[in-house]
Amino acid sequence: MKLGISGVIGLAALLMAGCNNSTVAAFEKAAAELPVAEAAAKKLGLPLTGADLMPKTPVRPEDNAAPLILEAGKAYRLAGSQSRGWEQSLGQAFADPTPANLAKAQATLQPFNAALDQAVRAAAKPEVDFGHDWDSDEPWNLTFPEYSEGKNLVKGLSYRAQLRTRRGDTAGALSDLQAAAAMGRFMGSEPTLIGGLVRVAIDALVVRSMEYAITIRAGDMSFLQDLDALAAPHAAESVDMLHALRGEIVFNVTAASAPAERLLPMASGSVDEADTAGLANQADWKRRLAPAGVPESVRTEAFRARALQPWVELYADPEVRKDPMALVRRMEDLDKRLSNDPDPTLAVHQILFPVLAGAGDALVTGRARWQAVRGLMAVLRFKGAQGRYPATLAEAGFTDVDPFTGKAFHLKVEGETVRVYSVGPDGVDNGGEERVNTAPDAPRQMDIVSMFPRRVNAPPK
Repeated sequence: MKLGISGVIGLAALLMAGCNNSTVAAFEKAAAELPVAEAAAKKLGLPLTGADLMPKTPVRPEDNAAPLILEAGKAYRLAGSQSRGWEQSLGQAFADPTPANLAKAQATLQPFNAALDQAVRAAAKPEVDFGHDWDSDEPWNLTFPEYSEGKNLVKGLSYRAQLRTRRGDTAGALSDLQAAAAMGRFMGSEPTLIGGLVRVAIDALVVRSMEYAITIRAGDMSFLQDLDALAAPHAAESVDMLHALRGEIVFNVTAASAPAERLLPMASGSVDEADTAGLANQADWKRRLAPAGVPESVRTEAFRARALQPWVELYADPEVRKDPMALVRRMEDLDKRLSNDPDPTLAVHQILFPVLAGAGDALVTGRARWQAVRGLMAVLRFKGAQGRYPATLAEAGFTDVDPFTGKAFHLKVEGETVRVYSVGPDGVDNGGEERVNTAPDAPRQMDIVSMFPRRVNAPPK
């Protein structure tokens, strides 16, 4: 029997009503789970509001590095704006360190010294608080100007450390490298994933600068010992990813409780009126974020519950507290599972849950870099004492394990070239080859290498 037009319309209405009823039921079920989710989050010590991200004890002004960092960053940018091409000039001088070129480098850095000296003073402060309003209505829209200021200052400190090393001022070079490393620690102390990634980027600059310093003064065992002492605490602690994710929890939970119109830009982005596909996508998100028949209070409570539950599941797992790679993999599994779940209350998950997409691997890479440079220094100290290179890292007294494999780091000696390396996130041993100045289509995941001698490549003209 064929249905007439009225029958088709009636059947469609019946099906729509059924879908609507199931959607309402799903939201009511999720909303009812909110009290249990919040209680579990509180028991685990998870932040539920921006106020939970504030320092438990306010940082005293005399102990706070933040004002000095921001002032130094402003002075550094001003000096840079008045010295066109200064970084390229420094790169050329370090690649070809003749007396004339080093004298030119000294003059080039002179306008930056006041800012860098202030950065050193900032690094001596015990704490930092940049005064962010974590408890704002839209904490996900906070800006962090200190990250660019910190990275700029670290670049300058690294340049000056290299110049000081070449001039034999190892105490000054060590002071600059210590300040640069402290700058990374300050940025990583903020409870944001991006803060952790900025620290990794800063640490990479510091480690590379240490390799340059080691190359310049290879036989200076006292300097080598001081550099190893600098690296030791960073290799041991790395970035605390559970701390870095606390801000993401607050951003997620606060955004999940926001009206649908405030969530929509995060879901669909800005859409041009002529973009029909974009408009259709935006309309679909609008339906998913504000489903018909679901009361506003039920909608916000359901989305809040669904935003909290993955974090509760994650932080309740004792394995993720011991192993950062377990944390990364667990987050990836959680995201994959929930993103493919047809439950309509999980729509907000696709917008808010942080996409690591390599961020977790990057945080672990940061620790591997510090470990690798310590392994390199152990090898060079062994060579200084024994007159030969060790056959293994263990013979040199370096027994750290690669955080990506749980096995020993690799040692490769070819003549007077030494590489200590981790296999990196892909777990493949590439023989100590690293991705440096390679073609865009080259494999992106190579080994994480600390090398002696480490030469400065001349910048492109």
